Parts: sequence; C-alpha cells; structure tokens
Amino acid sequence: MKNSNKNRLLFVVEDSSVYRTLLVRVLEAKGFRVMSFEKLADAVQSLSIHTPDAFISDIEMPEINGFELYNMVTSLYPTLKIPFMYISSTSSEEYKVKASKLGATAMLGKPVSRDSLFNSLNKVLNSVAA
Repeated sequence: MKNSNKNRLLFVVEDSSVYRTLLVRVLEAKGFRVMSFEKLADAVQSLSIHTPDAFISDIEMPEINGFELYNMVTSLYPTLKIPFMYISSTSSEEYKVKASKLGATAMLGKPVSRDSLFNSLNKVLNSVAA
C-alpha cells in the first residue's frame, strides 16, 4: 500500500499545529506526499501550482471554516474535482448534513483513529479513480 501512495498528494488544512503535525506524520508514514497549511488562504494559493488528490480539512478554524474553503476552491478552480474529507472535533448532525450537501466524501470526528483515517481516505481516493 505504501508504494501505491507515493505519487498521491494530499493537502492538510488544520489550524492546530499539534494535530496538523500528527496528521502529516501519519500520512507520510503511509507514503503520501503531504502539503500542510495552517491558513486556508495559503492552501488556496498553492492550488495555482499544485493539484492535490484530496483535501483533508478541519471545519472550525479562526479565519475561514472548512466549508468556506470548499466553496472558495470550487469557485476559483471549477475544473478541478478535488475530493474533500473533513476531520472535526464537532461532529454534529448539522455539520454532517452540510458536508454531505457540499459533496464532501467523508467526515470524521477528532480524535480520528489511523484505521478510520486510512479507510476513509482509501474510499475517497478510489471513488475519484473509478
């Protein structure tokens, strides 16, 4: 599995430096290339240079929330069909419904287990490849 991930680029958008670092380490250990961002604007700006295979984003962040990030990406880059996966400490039904309506391919609660993360991520990436 590790070798099949080596060309997969993931954007991780998370305002918590501790959780962002943890996600990056876990994903890189599985062979993914990862670009991480504390600020959503930096992630959006990086899209002009890099196209990730998926976004993994927190929802509740200080400047712009993860749902607004999705709207920005789809508005600025309508031809890019990048799947979004949300990881949030708030996994309310309202957030799940909103994420689903926006087209998010997965929503996981924090703390997320490695198994849940990789099972969801594999589904996300396989759904795009199909």
